[in-house]
Amino acid sequence: MSSRRIPDRYPASGTSEIADRIRVRRGAKGLTPLDGALLYVPPVADGWNQLLELCVQKGILPGM
Repeated sequence: MSSRRIPDRYPASGTSEIADRIRVRRGAKGLTPLDGALLYVPPVADGWNQLLELCVQKGILPGM
């Protein structure tokens, strides 16, 4: 069985609200290859971005 590679998709700044939100969260790093693959299904990319934002930037662990 052969595998298929999903080519990356990097919308230009200002052309995709979802990609722009990901860029804001990522900062200077910009879009990653995972972001590029997820952006083929924008609602999935948006959900993934929201999940990471909640976990990484807004998550609070008890006792920390």
